[in-house]
Amino acid sequence: MPFDNLLFNTTDSQSKAETRQAYVAMLQGMSGFDAKVLFAIDQSPDANPRLYPTRTVYTAKLPGGFVVKKPEDGEIIELPPEAVLLSLNNLARLGCIVPAGVWDGAVSYGLVTFTPLGQAFVRACTVTKPGTAQHDAGSNPAAGGDHDGGVDLSVT
Repeated sequence: MPFDNLLFNTTDSQSKAETRQAYVAMLQGMSGFDAKVLFAIDQSPDANPRLYPTRTVYTAKLPGGFVVKKPEDGEIIELPPEAVLLSLNNLARLGCIVPAGVWDGAVSYGLVTFTPLGQAFVRACTVTKPGTAQHDAGSNPAAGGDHDGGVDLSVT
């Protein structure tokens, strides 16, 4: 559970995860399904890797699958099911994601940006594995870590 992991990382001197008081309020504001969607976003392929460290994710198949193919020019970005759409709205309210902007000023939750706050929150709510290269490298791919920081992202 994310809350248990957040508490563990707060007390573990070996943890590289930064913990903040705001994370407790964020956990209070999300459901278990919201956490599942957020962790799925963390594991989703980056829709535009050239913008690293900013990550964008297509959401149509969340939380159980990923969209890896970018839509063709003029093709409409597919939206996720309603339950996921409501969850994405809540995650945006909490600052974990930002929906894509479209030309007329509206927003689309078919593509979201995984914010630095959202990424840090996921790291703080996951238990790192001490003594692993990922634990030592953190989430810096240049230092040998992968984007999930070598963490156990199982969601119940």
